[in-house]
Amino acid sequence: MNKYSPIFSLGFQQERQTKLRSKFGGMPWGFPAEQWPSDDLVLLAQIVHEPPMVDLGGDYVLHLWHWCDPDCFMDPPAYEGNRLFSTLLRRDELGDTLTPPPKETDLIGELFIDGWTENEDGFGSFETKFGGEPDWRGTGGAYGLPANAGAFLMQTDGSFQMEGSLGDFENSGTMLRYASGKVSGEKSKPNAPLAIEEYCGKLIVSFADFASDGIAFVFIDKSTSPPTPRWTWSR
Repeated sequence: MNKYSPIFSLGFQQERQTKLRSKFGGMPWGFPAEQWPSDDLVLLAQIVHEPPMVDLGGDYVLHLWHWCDPDCFMDPPAYEGNRLFSTLLRRDELGDTLTPPPKETDLIGELFIDGWTENEDGFGSFETKFGGEPDWRGTGGAYGLPANAGAFLMQTDGSFQMEGSLGDFENSGTMLRYASGKVSGEKSKPNAPLAIEEYCGKLIVSFADFASDGIAFVFIDKSTSPPTPRWTWSR
């Protein structure tokens, strides 16, 4: 079975968003403001139906929501108390501009999905991937998910690796938060700084926190109309 790994680009290095794109963090594109599930939640991801990489069962757009208060990250919620954490809309229900959150808050640093790499799924790697099988090993398993969760859609760690060094961002005027907490520069962009640190010759880019070492797992039940997304995270 094959998996599809997203090719990420850093939102703060991109031009202002002008169309719907799959991404993590930032503000949702075209999301109806009145449907924002709670002012305690921020956008984790906006994922567009793009088979075979992303199969949402039709021309839908999936929105995943996450706590903006770090104190809420300590334990993964049971799914029964987690129903507001996803929204599935038809593409034609979306507008044509970015939707700001209902209150001023820190957003998740923005990452765009620019493309995909396809490989055979070897399991045991807690990476961000679409398709294949969930990598339960070392986590609490399908904590809180009902038996009819549906087909596995994707999983995501809260960070990814990329080539480069912190020096690449010096004096660039981009939004960047180093691991030390230092903030370098600002731009008028609708996204938050990403936490970036150097480790073993790579850059570690952190965009979300699932209790520090958690992995989020997303399923979708396509037997319902519209399909029913469900997700949780495990440690």
